[in-house]
Amino acid sequence: MSTNGISTAEDFCASKETARRREVKMPGQEKPFLLRRPSSLWFLQHAEQLDQLIQPPKTPEELVAFSRAVLDLLDLVIVKPKVRASPGADELSPDDLDFKDVLFLRQWVIEGMTEENRETEKFFRGRRDATEAGASGSDVLVPPEPASV
Repeated sequence: MSTNGISTAEDFCASKETARRREVKMPGQEKPFLLRRPSSLWFLQHAEQLDQLIQPPKTPEELVAFSRAVLDLLDLVIVKPKVRASPGADELSPDDLDFKDVLFLRQWVIEGMTEENRETEKFFRGRRDATEAGASGSDVLVPPEPASV
């Protein structure tokens, strides 16, 4: 904790972690789960794994990779109750979740990625809304090139 009013790394991490957590009611459940969206860095480090979650598996090898990616995603995203391949007390097995819950979680993570990307784009574009003129580059004035002779 800060001692002189200046944030410490612990303060920053706790605040960031709290901001990423949400109580979310999944379609196949009566009560909400506590979920945590992955960080931007996770998306960069796990691009291949994310691709396995987005693309439907076509081969047995891709199905195995998809299954592993789903288990990793459940472990990362579900804070409470935890989901484990070998559940302990107060934990669920992946088999306890409906497949529609797994698809919902996958979509929830992907939407979080795009929300964070939009926030990052706003920062780098001078905080302009994507609906503003020029935000997509379509209305940007380009000086004419000299005619070739």
